[in-house]
Amino acid sequence: MEGELSPSITLINYLEVIDIGDLLGITGKIPSSIGLHLPNLRKLNFVRNRFTGALPESICMLSKLEELYLQENGFSGFIPWCIGGVKNLRRMDVHSNKLSGVIPETITKLKKLESLCLQENVLTGDIPENIGNLQELKEVDLSNNLLTGTIPRSISRLKFMSVLYLNSNQLEGDIPLPSKPGKLSSLSFVRLQNNRLSGTIPSSIGYLTSLQRVSLANNQLKGSIPEYIS
Repeated sequence: MEGELSPSITLINYLEVIDIGDLLGITGKIPSSIGLHLPNLRKLNFVRNRFTGALPESICMLSKLEELYLQENGFSGFIPWCIGGVKNLRRMDVHSNKLSGVIPETITKLKKLESLCLQENVLTGDIPENIGNLQELKEVDLSNNLLTGTIPRSISRLKFMSVLYLNSNQLEGDIPLPSKPGKLSSLSFVRLQNNRLSGTIPSSIGYLTSLQRVSLANNQLKGSIPEYIS
């Protein structure tokens, strides 16, 4: 299948799923009207095509959307600020594009979000401070961007999170692990390498009872390695 996606697909208002992933011949932009006439759309999969251009703001009008897969294309521009209005979104994957700008703070309004994958773009600025409000999050991958600032302490409230990948950014400050047992109890895989993190490795890392693998290489950490991981 080759060519551009016809805007006429956005007029089929009973559609619940649009899945044209892995069709490498699809080019052009997402029709700007994609969110105007698809009130029942639950899944949008454009993974591994040759789409370019910006993400249309009308995506934010897909009120029933639960899954958004746009990874491995050539999208550029910003993540729409209005994305926080897609209240039913559970999975958002836009990795391996050319998206720039900041991660919108409004993303922290997606209370049902379970997976957030924004890695391998050129995103800048801070990780949203209130990311800990997303109580259903299980997977966060923001690696290989240009993110700065510190790791938000609110992350320690994410009791279901099992994967946290923030590696290969420009993050600073300490590693904000919980000071008491019981938090981050599901966290299994952590990648924080290739940043500018400082301070010591907190001894409270021993409270992460599900931890299987952690990478902290190429930071500015000092002190001894806690006995729990040595």
